[in-house]
Amino acid sequence: MDWQTEWTKTQQELSAASRNEHWWKSLPEERRSILGRTEYRKQCRLARQRLKQADERCRMLIRTKRETAGASH
Repeated sequence: MDWQTEWTKTQQELSAASRNEHWWKSLPEERRSILGRTEYRKQCRLARQRLKQADERCRMLIRTKRETAGASH
């Protein structure tokens, strides 16, 4: 997979993870209580973890691109 394709895919993952985290964080109190405190916290933690992972993949791609560009000069 070329860099641009990988970048687009990773950006889409980051965007989806961000929307997912926002959805969980903005869940109304009555919906939270239906889920239960433990399940709600678990889902928020998982959403945050997915967001961090997607962000790290984006950063890794940027570093790789810079290193490749620097090596070719």
